[in-house]
Amino acid sequence: MLPPFFLSESNGVASSAVNQVFPTLPEHLKLVGRFCLASLVHHRVWITQNLNPNHRIFNNILFTSSTLLDQLQPLVVCRGYQLEDSITATGIPNHVSLLIEMRELRSSNTQLISELRSSTQQVITSVIQELEDRAIQARAITPDHLSEALEAHFTRVEETFDSRLSSWLQNASTQTQSRNNNTQIHTEDQRNERIWNGGPRLLPDGYRLPKCPPSVAFQYWCFGDPHRGIPPLNRTKHSDFSNKDSRKRFSDFSFLMKKMEEMMTQLNKERPREESPEAQQLFIELEYKLIHSIDDHVSRKRTTRPFERTWQTVTRQLREKKKRSD
Repeated sequence: MLPPFFLSESNGVASSAVNQVFPTLPEHLKLVGRFCLASLVHHRVWITQNLNPNHRIFNNILFTSSTLLDQLQPLVVCRGYQLEDSITATGIPNHVSLLIEMRELRSSNTQLISELRSSTQQVITSVIQELEDRAIQARAITPDHLSEALEAHFTRVEETFDSRLSSWLQNASTQTQSRNNNTQIHTEDQRNERIWNGGPRLLPDGYRLPKCPPSVAFQYWCFGDPHRGIPPLNRTKHSDFSNKDSRKRFSDFSFLMKKMEEMMTQLNKERPREESPEAQQLFIELEYKLIHSIDDHVSRKRTTRPFERTWQTVTRQLREKKKRSD
């Protein structure tokens, strides 16, 4: 069994996805990144079911993007080796391949037996049909008798069809009403989740800003989190947060995001309206520029790794620098 990997024909899409998901990965580790990304895509269900929803992995574009994961899913496989595969299995004893071939042979034999049984039934049906046709031609069965038999048969078919159609229409009506009721309940639950402290809000009660790098934070600022129903945070205000600590964090968050928007204006860029590799690259470029603005003496080695600092840390350092300059 091979590990999860991208199909050979998906090289272009896979390389682009690796650059989006691991934007700071060195060139000599791109192949490792491909296998890591393939593993994340293959185990996506386990990851979402077993990891804490606040885990930092869910701040990555692979899970925040509304299309990337679905786009990569059909391109990743986890199975035995085939001739057209770009990787091969190693360290596997020869008898394993023989066992696989024997299993495939047994499967083909089972299918052959099934086909033979089906053919036998078809032969029997054909012989019976031929005997009936000859009996009709020999007038052993009169046309009037045959006509009556057919008329009775079609009458039963019509009655059965009417009965099943009526039953199907009744079930369809019941299911439609049930779906409408469920949709109404689900919509009501969502509405109730966003109504707290006496009025409607854009964020659910208890929502907290994620702990993530500035580039990912700016992604939340522009696009929100569609998977969790969170709107772009640039549309929210302090009253949309349910506790004092979250409102204080949002003040720091807004301060940093507006600083990044100023930098974006300096680069003659507009705020992206939809997720894309270009938008992701722009966010990373803004993070580089932001870190350089905090400390011009940061070593080159460190500035090539923008995800070392969270937006909270960068905000604190930015405020400290402003105080020193004042």
